[in-house]
Amino acid sequence: MFKNIFQRMFITYLAITVLSVTTLALLLNAFINDYHLKQKQQELLAQGKAINALYNNPQYANQAVLVQQTVDLLSKTTGSKIYILRLSPAAVKEALNLESIKNDHLAKDLPKIMSGETIMKKRQFSGRLKMDVVYVGMPLEIRQQISGTVLLFSPFNEVEKIVQPIYKIVWTSALVFVLVAAFLIHLVSRRISSPIMQMSRAAEEIAAGNYDGNIEVTGTDEISRLANSFLYMRRRIQQTERMRQELLANVSHELRTPLTSIRGFLQAILDGVVAPQDQRKYLKLSYQEAGRLAKLTGDLLDLAKLQTGNLQLHKTKINLRDWLEEICDSFALACEQKNILLKKDFSQNLYVQVDADRFAQVIINLLHNALKFTSPGGSISLVTRQQEEKVILQITDTGMGMAEEELSSIFEHFYKVDKSRDANQGGSGIGLYVAKQIVQLHGGTITAASQVGQGTSFTIEL
Repeated sequence: MFKNIFQRMFITYLAITVLSVTTLALLLNAFINDYHLKQKQQELLAQGKAINALYNNPQYANQAVLVQQTVDLLSKTTGSKIYILRLSPAAVKEALNLESIKNDHLAKDLPKIMSGETIMKKRQFSGRLKMDVVYVGMPLEIRQQISGTVLLFSPFNEVEKIVQPIYKIVWTSALVFVLVAAFLIHLVSRRISSPIMQMSRAAEEIAAGNYDGNIEVTGTDEISRLANSFLYMRRRIQQTERMRQELLANVSHELRTPLTSIRGFLQAILDGVVAPQDQRKYLKLSYQEAGRLAKLTGDLLDLAKLQTGNLQLHKTKINLRDWLEEICDSFALACEQKNILLKKDFSQNLYVQVDADRFAQVIINLLHNALKFTSPGGSISLVTRQQEEKVILQITDTGMGMAEEELSSIFEHFYKVDKSRDANQGGSGIGLYVAKQIVQLHGGTITAASQVGQGTSFTIEL
């Protein structure tokens, strides 16, 4: 029925407001009307009691004319119609045939009144007065004997004259309130629905591959926080999409390059182009290229396991010093070949509970990165220390470093620092992401600090 959330909110809230205000106005009108009718009844009742007191006052005994004059004056002053019927219970039947009341169904109340009952009705049609009236009928008691009835009528239009201006005030106030409420509901509905509709359009654009749609965010309420979260999600999707495309390009390149080299070397050997004494050299190069393929494949498999939650850890207690010495021994030859000094500072025997193979993957990845981006003559240092309840492991190099704005992204999957670097020197952009996830699975943290031209330092806390 309604095309958007703004229309639904506006119509719904406005309908609720109108219904509530109308109901309140009707109840208030009913209350005011009932209140004035009761007030009028009480006035008539008081007049009836005053008339009874008049008839029982010794000063007015045997002065029927004076009493009637007083009653007429009271009727004129209050605007009421007062009828006094001097009857005995035996004469009630005869009184019902009087011309003044014989066509008035109020006469049906006479037997009850003559039996001592006071009858009050808020709205009753009077045949004699030809109008709706407020009516009170009570017995006329003279010297504790029921000697007749006192019938008091007040035209209903007299009550309406009193409450009509009040009704106008109530309904005018209700109309003004609805108009003001409609304006405020429009503003609030627009404020709430606008960012939602913007997010809906932006989501459609994202689905179509366009990430440039803008969303205006103001305030700090839940809708604003939702919009900010949506903007953050869009940036992350955009970043992930960009890195995914770069990963596909990089992986395709890194797969194609070693495969092309391996195929070329083997083809040369098979065709007899390579001399027998050089075949070992080209087979060794092919082996190295196959190793690159294996590492890339392993990184991709680890990434898939981490993202699906299928990477399992098998923790054991290890001596960190002895464990790192073994890794450094396997890494020493590579450092020596590149003329890079490997420094170690394992001053304490520290024990940690880790998956030795997975954690070794983290350290080796960091050492390979340090070796890759450190120039000959530089150094790589490994330091361990204990800080309160934590074990700190730090790997620092004197390489080219990186810009500060890149530090917040280096642990993202598919992210590669300095895209201008030679492809043979860069990786797939997966290694540091996998390293961070493995450290976090161990309950630890990994951070990086770097300055361009002064090297990079990675710190692991367990």
